[in-house]
Amino acid sequence: MLRMPRNVFVLFRQYCSEHPPSHDPEENIDLSDLLDYAAGVNGALPPHNSETDFYPFLIKSPSFLV
Repeated sequence: MLRMPRNVFVLFRQYCSEHPPSHDPEENIDLSDLLDYAAGVNGALPPHNSETDFYPFLIKSPSFLV
């Protein structure tokens, strides 16, 4: 088992091997692979919807903080 050093986020990679891979496992990953929603044709973010942005919370901050 090979364990790589921790990065600045305190994350590490662990491989079931004695040697690291010969290629970068993330070389073909782009931003859309990391998002939970499909970006538009030009990569734009989905439209803002104040009704669902804070779901399941009813308000974005407690009234005493406003």
